[in-house]
Amino acid sequence: MEFPSVGKHCSEPYCKQLDFLPFKCAGCDKIFCLEHRSYDSHHCPKRLVVDRKAIVCPICNIPIPVPPGEDPNTRIDDHINSGCATTVRSTPRYPCSVRGCKNVELAPLMCNKCGRHHCVTHRFEDHHKCTGRHAPKKQPIAHPNPPATTPAPVPSSASYPGSASTTPVQTPSTPMTTIRVKLPNAQTIQNSFPATSSFSEIISFIESHREPDMHPYTLRTTYPQRVFSAADQHAPLDQLGLVPSAMILMETHHNPPPPQPSGSEGGLWQGIKSYLGW
Repeated sequence: MEFPSVGKHCSEPYCKQLDFLPFKCAGCDKIFCLEHRSYDSHHCPKRLVVDRKAIVCPICNIPIPVPPGEDPNTRIDDHINSGCATTVRSTPRYPCSVRGCKNVELAPLMCNKCGRHHCVTHRFEDHHKCTGRHAPKKQPIAHPNPPATTPAPVPSSASYPGSASTTPVQTPSTPMTTIRVKLPNAQTIQNSFPATSSFSEIISFIESHREPDMHPYTLRTTYPQRVFSAADQHAPLDQLGLVPSAMILMETHHNPPPPQPSGSEGGLWQGIKSYLGW
């Protein structure tokens, strides 16, 4: 052998292998090879003292140390009986109230209208079809001979000068859409419209909340990206992609366009178009 002083022999009596990278046992302080380096392979007399373990509780996922020589099953039983199950039951959890949703949140996300907890996906009112706190939970029983009732008159909406109102009569089967408008002063206004009503109804709603000294403005949406023009005033909301809900941004222009002469549409309507930048 060329290098008799390099490496050490395994301390196992039936091995004695010369190992250039030997292992020293932490229990008996003897030298072993790769095959006999574990406590059980060389039958270390101090393996119960140095072989410390920690098992994880299957209920609360907390590591539990096991002293040398003690049964791990006994430690698990003592941990569960000492209050592990009580700790888990007291952890606050808030399941989603939407039928079919199995999401559970650790923090409450309560709706201000219906007072129910929802997950992050269904936290908005239009996402969980909010019906409010006082909505009836059961449908009324139909009477065999219902009394004749007079239908309530449908209120007429405001129309623009020079243009006829295009708001359809709302029936129980008419879908509704929720429109939110963010004003230049960071205030948000909201209203519901029939999905088949025209865009001019939204403009009338905005004009009722607009400040008198406000500069001319334009209306646009970010998703889908669209800037509305005068050609969209008679278009239905469902064709403009504003159903079932939409956020409209109102942007003002500090340099108002010069007033244009009134045409066949009427001077007041022409002035409104000038303020809108159309």
